[in-house]
Amino acid sequence: MPGIHRQGGQGGGEDVCSPGEHGHGHKLHGPRVDKCAHGQRPLSSGADTLKSGTNDLRKGTLDLKSGAQTLADGVSDLKDGADTLSDASDDVVDGISELKDGAEDLKDGMQEFYDEGISKIKDMADENLTVILDRLKALTSDEISYDTYSGRSDSMNGSVKFIIETDEIE
Repeated sequence: MPGIHRQGGQGGGEDVCSPGEHGHGHKLHGPRVDKCAHGQRPLSSGADTLKSGTNDLRKGTLDLKSGAQTLADGVSDLKDGADTLSDASDDVVDGISELKDGAEDLKDGMQEFYDEGISKIKDMADENLTVILDRLKALTSDEISYDTYSGRSDSMNGSVKFIIETDEIE
């Protein structure tokens, strides 16, 4: 594998380029070991790739941070909405209870209205209306029609009305 390695014995030796596609190893001079002829391009290309990858990683990290903040804000909004829903649910339960109580009061009031008002009017109308209708039929019947009270000649027209005064109906 091409690269830089140490050639020689223990603790000593020289830095040389490993044999690669360009032939045998070259002796390196000076501290800049990245100048090995056949390794310079791959090292430079790798550094560019590393720099680009680092920039992509930085951008991805910023996107992740922004997304995490958006998620946190959404979770906070969701919690607020859930709290509002919980409070409103309690109000709905209270409203339903009040509606039930009101419906029972209305039912009781309608029953009282019928018992104390409508049924009494109905009973009174049933009793009195029958008597009144019977009297009205009798007064308008042809069998009891009078056209004279004391007599009249055939050339005269006449009518008779009776007015009867009675005590008040209670």
